[in-house]
Amino acid sequence: MGEIVSKADFARSRGVSRARVSQWISEGKIAGRALVGEGRNQRIDAAVATAQLLNTLDFSQRLGLNGLSTRLGDTPAPQPNSTVDAPANDPADMQMKTEKLRQAQLQTRRLEDEDLARRGLFADAAQVRASREWAIAELLKVFDGALAEFASALSASFQIPAREAERELEKAYAPMRARLAASRGIPSASPPAPDADSRKLDA
Repeated sequence: MGEIVSKADFARSRGVSRARVSQWISEGKIAGRALVGEGRNQRIDAAVATAQLLNTLDFSQRLGLNGLSTRLGDTPAPQPNSTVDAPANDPADMQMKTEKLRQAQLQTRRLEDEDLARRGLFADAAQVRASREWAIAELLKVFDGALAEFASALSASFQIPAREAERELEKAYAPMRARLAASRGIPSASPPAPDADSRKLDA
């Protein structure tokens, strides 16, 4: 027989409330030789009760999900000559418990992802990439349409034909635009040719 403790002491050692311990007893998760006495003065054999809980609690409960933080690893298991009311592990039982653990981990990960998304700290990578490339494409359109204005400003400042200024700007701008477009998967159409208004500036 191991250490005999009160329900309150056992609850504190397991990191749960006394009500949780009473619930385990009523559900049969703690039973038989783990219980010493009856009624209000009933006490618990800590080692036997711990061994029973290791076999009867779901992994989600043992890992602290659903508000629990059950500690079951800090009490030594009963010695070989102790009699414990718990079934021996078998391969099928271990496989089932392993699957329960995997499901609990997946559920925890889903809840964490939902929490990050709710707080604005998590975003879909594909959506972020699409938004970034859309912004770059829009910026290129702005520069494409502004070449004529740049050429007009150069023409006025340096007394050169606007069409010649725009042609030189296009020659310098086109390679940079092509490299950026290729790296981002953006259509690499050339900037628009000088329009009629820009040609009038040469007159």
